[in-house]
Amino acid sequence: MSLAPHKSFVFFLALCSVSSCATVPAGGESARLTMSRAIAAEPPGDYFVGRRYFNPAYHFWGYVRRPGRPWSSAVWWC
Repeated sequence: MSLAPHKSFVFFLALCSVSSCATVPAGGESARLTMSRAIAAEPPGDYFVGRRYFNPAYHFWGYVRRPGRPWSSAVWWC
């Protein structure tokens, strides 16, 4: 039994995994800074800010946070 087909398959898999590599765009940091400034500028009050992600398989609706607080302090809501 020859190992040549096996080696070509392994080489093909390695090539596919390398071709899927990508770098993060440079604008990501500025977008985070813009978002933090917008959150800091929110008026205080008795309300919540939410991000909704609906997935019927998980029965998950999203995250809620208080105004002026970052998304890292958000709690999940279903």
